[in-house]
Amino acid sequence: MVPTSACSEELVCYEDDLRSASETQRRFWRLAAVAGAGSFIFCVWLSLRLGGARPTIAVDDLGQTAAALIAAAASVSAIRREHGRIRYGWCLLALSELAYAIGQAIYSWYELVLVRRLTTPPGLADPAFLLAILFSVSAIFVFFSPPVGLTSRLRLVVDALIVGSGLVLA
Repeated sequence: MVPTSACSEELVCYEDDLRSASETQRRFWRLAAVAGAGSFIFCVWLSLRLGGARPTIAVDDLGQTAAALIAAAASVSAIRREHGRIRYGWCLLALSELAYAIGQAIYSWYELVLVRRLTTPPGLADPAFLLAILFSVSAIFVFFSPPVGLTSRLRLVVDALIVGSGLVLA
């Protein structure tokens, strides 16, 4: 027979786990709502060109930099929770997002402060953008695990066809 105090302690621990899970879910949905609202405002601003060309360019450049930094912060949050290979993948993804943010910040500096467009590659921002691609492709390979079974292999083929057709049509 289990003593009553042990049962009540176990029940309290279970309730604490449920409470922390629901708080995490609420936090996620709040952050998702803020991100969705920010993305909506960003898209409306760019579509309507509010304030004219110059403010729209500033919102575009700074919005992309901010989005990359927010994504890097989210990846750092995932790094803290994960272990092993998956943690390494999140590290690479965070580095990719940070490299993109640096490249976009350099591009924004030229476009907004120095009032020069970087139209002829290679520019000073290009190495950061290339590093972002390198890190993100590396992260994909780290996250990837070989498919096991027929269904997983078929899903991999369908996913590859979707991505490939998207690249061809873009």
